[in-house]
Amino acid sequence: RWSNQPDFTLNLTLFDRPEGHDDMTRVMGDFTSLVLVPCRHADGGWLDEVCQVQRDMWGALDHRSLSAVEVLRELARLHQAPELVMPVVFTSALGISAEPEQGIFSQPVYGLSQTSQVWLDHQLTELAGGVSLVWDAVEALFPAGMLDAMFTA
Repeated sequence: RWSNQPDFTLNLTLFDRPEGHDDMTRVMGDFTSLVLVPCRHADGGWLDEVCQVQRDMWGALDHRSLSAVEVLRELARLHQAPELVMPVVFTSALGISAEPEQGIFSQPVYGLSQTSQVWLDHQLTELAGGVSLVWDAVEALFPAGMLDAMFTA
């Protein structure tokens, strides 16, 4: 509906803190990694597509020790396509406590993520007993009004 190609690949963000050390929960750092998930068009309709993406996501998670960065490097090398990118990112923080402390900074008003080679970054979080959906996008890459239409669809 929104693309001239029925299939695309999603960058799925994982919070993957390694275990095995007694003090690992006290270590601060970036423990995120990316897994590539194919999103393929299914002829049976929306529910069939959702089920297919779910199966593909679980399959991709089975191979999460191989990072998306490594996969992209190898694909670029094999296809001699250094410009190869997977520009759509999805991050779900459901189940991760993100409730702000009460006080002057209790409610987020504005946020921005900036990641090179990403056209659309979708973040899903729990906030104030509800769900927050945030899209950061490079608006110049999309026709006027398309992002708003996609978000409200």
